[in-house]
Order: sequence, then C-alpha cells, then structure tokens
Amino acid sequence: MSVLAAESAPSAPPIAAFDDDAWEDLLNFVEEKKVIPIVGPELVTVQTDAGPENLYRWLARSLAARLGMPADAPTHALTLNDVIVRHLSNRGRREDLYTRIRPIMREATFAPPPALLKLAEITDFTLYVSTTFDSLLEDALNAVRFGGLRTTDVSAYTPSKLVDLPC
Repeated sequence: MSVLAAESAPSAPPIAAFDDDAWEDLLNFVEEKKVIPIVGPELVTVQTDAGPENLYRWLARSLAARLGMPADAPTHALTLNDVIVRHLSNRGRREDLYTRIRPIMREATFAPPPALLKLAEITDFTLYVSTTFDSLLEDALNAVRFGGLRTTDVSAYTPSKLVDLPC
C-alpha cells in the first residue's frame, strides 16, 4: 500500500521498527497460541497468464468481461469494488454479481500463494481469520498440514445460519 502526501502536508511519523524485545514477545505469544493471524486480500497473489497478480484484481477484470463492460474502460486497474459499483450504477442487478463471480472462482485453479503456504507452516497457529471469500488459505493449510486432503475445519459467517466456533 502506498501513502501519498501533498508537498505542503506534514509527513507522518515513521513507524517504529520492532526491537529485539518486541520480536521476543511476539514469538512467545505465537508459541503460547495467543496470536490469531488475520489474512486479507493483500496476501492472495496468484500466478496468472500475465504473471503474479492479486486475485481480486484478476477477479475484477474477469467479472468486468463477464458483465460485458466496454473494453475501452481501463479494466487493468479496476478493483472488484469498482466493477460492482459500475455494474450497479448502470442499473445492473445485484443478483447478477453472485451468479457471475461464483463460476469464475469455481473455474479458477490457482495454487495457494507462497505467503499463505509459509503461514500454514507455522503450526503454533491453530486458528486463522480470513477476510476474503476465496479458499486459498484453506487450500494452503490442507496442502501443508494434511497432504492435500480437505481436512481443515472451516466456519463462515452466514446471516441465515449462525454457527459459532466449537469450544
């Protein structure tokens, strides 16, 4: 993520680097299983025909194509939110989005990215939270910890089916 500031704006103070004590504390908390990694879309980089790319940028372009958005639009820089907003502002139906995204994601055969595989190797993490709707973190855990078998227990929020984590 880049932060840009106007020339006249005061610069933000630098973020303090972790010192040895902070690293030791963090590693102790991980070992004690007191750390829950939260994975967002920034870690979901997949290998596409064009090279490594953020899954959600790729999905935005794929969705734009499936929705028939004009090719003259700069789709290379669109976010998924941009595509959805454009679709809805052109009086597109919200239901169309779900029925287009689902097959795109189902047809995609991306391997889990290296960052997620490395995260899955940290066995002191027993609970992960993902803010994405792809299955790449689950795939990484299954690949690293269960030899590819679909063994990872997944709980997802669904308004119509409220299920909490088991004790």
